[in-house]
Amino acid sequence: RMGSPPWVECAPMVPQPLEFAAQPIRLRQWTKDMPMPTRVLRGLVAALPLFLAACSDSAPSSEEIARLLAERGFDKPACASSTLFKTFPVTLSDSFSGPGPAKGNAAVYDALVGVGLLRRDGDSYDLTPAGREDYKPESKAFCYSSGFDVSVRSVDPAKPDDYGPAVEKGWLVTVEVKPREVKDWAKNPEVLKQASLTTLQQITQPQVGQVSLVKPRGEEGYKLVNTRFSPRQGFHFNQAW
Repeated sequence: RMGSPPWVECAPMVPQPLEFAAQPIRLRQWTKDMPMPTRVLRGLVAALPLFLAACSDSAPSSEEIARLLAERGFDKPACASSTLFKTFPVTLSDSFSGPGPAKGNAAVYDALVGVGLLRRDGDSYDLTPAGREDYKPESKAFCYSSGFDVSVRSVDPAKPDDYGPAVEKGWLVTVEVKPREVKDWAKNPEVLKQASLTTLQQITQPQVGQVSLVKPRGEEGYKLVNTRFSPRQGFHFNQAW
């Protein structure tokens, strides 16, 4: 009809997680006389707000998930720790009462001598240049990896009642965490033999687990809650008495 601008009426659309719930576009009878490209264009323009609404309800991106996990400590260095590494140089004692660690701990120190982190002089041990590079006195540890690479395997919507009224939406995220560039000394058989309940696979292979993310109602961004996954981020040497 003349005098009225052409327009298109779109059926309601309910956004779905990670995909668009497309609905058919219904055109008024008078659009039959419009050129086909014009009708298609006007249909797309009319549907655009609905598609934008669907996008605004999308799941968090892989980058956002990785950032939240890093803030929670998933990307901290992986280290081999022990109270035996409190300070260097150290001299072993004949008994557990000191002043140094008991001689029963010599096998742990000798394993680190064998991989070039320590040097031995009688019953005394001190750091080598390589050992000084990896030694972290504040953690009583030698670190063998700078951190972990996090990749997202899947993002699944949580049930509406899982988090209560304060949460607008939630997701159950399956992630893979893999240590980057594990140093050779940490993979040495004698070092792993002296460590407590540690295997080569545990310190080199990816770990898979699940975490929960939510979008609080009335707030921007996402929050990491109810972490169900705590990846192994190092290994430990027990102290003998």
